[in-house]
Amino acid sequence: MEENNPPHTPTLTVEAIKNAVLRLYCLEDISVVGKLGSGFYANVYLVYHRPTKRKMALKISPSGNIQRREIELLRGLRHENVQRLYGACIISGKLACLTEYAKGGSLVDLLTATSAPLPWRCRVSLAHDIIRGLNHLHEHLLIHRDLSSQVRSPLFCLLHVFFRRSSG
Repeated sequence: MEENNPPHTPTLTVEAIKNAVLRLYCLEDISVVGKLGSGFYANVYLVYHRPTKRKMALKISPSGNIQRREIELLRGLRHENVQRLYGACIISGKLACLTEYAKGGSLVDLLTATSAPLPWRCRVSLAHDIIRGLNHLHEHLLIHRDLSSQVRSPLFCLLHVFFRRSSG
């Protein structure tokens, strides 16, 4: 094989990952607390990062298809209603995302709780939070593929998104 044409490798290099993410976390520093849920694109786990004493959500794609480009786009998003990307780690040779953990659970859980119905004032406030997060994505020409709403507190909602950039 010619020296100028190295073989194509589907795995990402550590250097490419470091350039794509805010921080590359060491798997040995992370403890899995439990599974938060499963979606079409990923399984999500609550994890604890021992050095920072921070709870995070770990997103692992069953197919290993979390793309570097997706992480680069998430890295550039900063909005109070869009889930924050902390970094990534490598699990069995595949890239996994570490994001902000929303301790309030899912919006569906909050709205369907049997203890007491959520007042309409709170429902409208949560809808407003979702709209603000979506508006931020659209301002950056991002289209969501898979959208879920997580709750930080009963009065504050954020979006967890998987997306692609719009072509125009």
